[in-house]
Amino acid sequence: MTSDLFDAALQAAEDAMRRGSHHTALRHFEDALTANPESAEAHALLSVCLSRMNRRFGAVEEAERALRIDPELPLGHIALGYAALATGDVKGAKAAVEHVHRLEPEGVSALTLRCDIALATREQGELKTAALALLARAPEDVYAICMLSRAASLGGKGAEAERLAREALRIAPDDATAHEMIGWAFFAQRKYRQAKEAALSALSMAPDNETAFMLMAASALRQRWLTGWMFSFALWVMQNSERTFMTAVIIFNAVLMLTGDLLWHYEQTPWLEALNYGSWALAIIALGSFVILSRILAHEARNVRLVQDY
Repeated sequence: MTSDLFDAALQAAEDAMRRGSHHTALRHFEDALTANPESAEAHALLSVCLSRMNRRFGAVEEAERALRIDPELPLGHIALGYAALATGDVKGAKAAVEHVHRLEPEGVSALTLRCDIALATREQGELKTAALALLARAPEDVYAICMLSRAASLGGKGAEAERLAREALRIAPDDATAHEMIGWAFFAQRKYRQAKEAALSALSMAPDNETAFMLMAASALRQRWLTGWMFSFALWVMQNSERTFMTAVIIFNAVLMLTGDLLWHYEQTPWLEALNYGSWALAIIALGSFVILSRILAHEARNVRLVQDY
């Protein structure tokens, strides 16, 4: 009976993850691990779920727990790779890809992670190569077609990206990722209204889809041609990991301090005061843009609906 409960809960969790309903998936993972706390597979899948929710430290902990139970579980190393990627450790994520390739040379999970790494680092050529490799092993894999579409949109080939996204929608019309990809294709063609509608469709199917949320944000801001530029910093913060953000803050502070020291050394008091006031003004504008953008997106999120007329 316990085994049946575990299988049912784990399947429900995987289905919820596939839909992008990660909070729902968490509840099912709790049920599965209550029934079988020593399941390496359940801990690994929970780790992937937490990575997608940006709960980075929990993701690392669950991946390591899965590997303590079964050190040679490919899914455990995939989970560790996603956790590394979520924390900004691209080198660690790539190491996980290589390890899984050795464990299962004919598997597709390592190629999927490789696609996600390339997408996170905006490496268009690598994303296309990984997606083609994935498609060669799984010709009907919708995700592979979606990644080819995203590679095309990253390269500014909006029409090609749209064609590929429509192919993915033909195969799986209810796939949230396919709706997101056609949105990015529209975005590459500067069709911001259609891009926003596609993002809303993706969010109606997968409410926790952060990249679809970013697409909606970017599309909404591009439609605000007069003031959209003000929120570019806030959008950049949302798109990058905490490690990237902290690195940028440290570099900015170092440059600011070095410039201030030079101005003080050469007794350039007026310029030093201007630098001081300017840095405070910049910090206030950046913080204000983040708060205002969050309010705009919260308002836009209330309009989430299914739109499939594109």
